[in-house]
Amino acid sequence: MKRPSTSRWTLIRKRWLLYALKRCGFNKTHAAEWLGVSLRTIRNWELEFKLREKLPNTRRPNFLTLAWHDAQEERLKNRREYTEKLRKDREKARQEETARMSEGIKKHTSENSS
Repeated sequence: MKRPSTSRWTLIRKRWLLYALKRCGFNKTHAAEWLGVSLRTIRNWELEFKLREKLPNTRRPNFLTLAWHDAQEERLKNRREYTEKLRKDREKARQEETARMSEGIKKHTSENSS
């Protein structure tokens, strides 16, 4: 099988880089981890493909990013509250079951002793 030309490899790398950056919210560190390359490689590719001017400035989070993070925090808080409520309900049910069992044992032992 014939290997594609260098320009084709360059195009493939550029597409993968752009895809990874978009997928990771233009976070270069996450994109590097996702692609399995170093952050230095991502920066070199940016320079090679002249993407610095074309990519959005991610140093300042935009409104949508902040809204997403707020929504994520709210979901996590709701999940924690729900999990805590389930834990308390289970504990209460266990205590009630233990109380019923101990009452049954007391009745059973009092019936047998008389």
